[in-house]
Amino acid sequence: MDNIVIMSDGSPKLNDFNLAKFLTYDPETNEPCGFRANNPGPRWRAPEEMDMSQQTMVDEKVDIYALGGVLFHILTTHMPRGKITEDREKEVSAIVRKGIRPDMLEPYVSGGTDGTLTKNPIVRAFMRAMDLCFESDPMKRGTSIQVARVLHEALVKETAARK
Repeated sequence: MDNIVIMSDGSPKLNDFNLAKFLTYDPETNEPCGFRANNPGPRWRAPEEMDMSQQTMVDEKVDIYALGGVLFHILTTHMPRGKITEDREKEVSAIVRKGIRPDMLEPYVSGGTDGTLTKNPIVRAFMRAMDLCFESDPMKRGTSIQVARVLHEALVKETAARK
């Protein structure tokens, strides 16, 4: 997660925009035009970005999918697809292309030995947010505001419960 730096005051800063694109809009429909997928590496990629012909037009929903990977990493401290070695890259690319979401790791699958993780409202919020992000169909995938609301509501409830 070299692209997110935690500053001395605890605030996160994003620092890698070498693939940033300015979206253009169709003036008649006011819809984004999208841009061609251009990096088929599977690490943080959405299924629609895995078009090897680079003909698929993608939009900001690829960033929502990648946000799911960031949330996964924050929650578990592991990469969503594990370490991607040269030997695994083709295998992982095929999995991503099929729209198969990353496997959740223990103890988050079982909830821990006493089940407290599945009851923890913050963990549950992360799981709901990742569900929004890892939707394979970009038309059904959540929006950034939906993800933010899920996380914010859990934070507000947790803060109130601690008072």
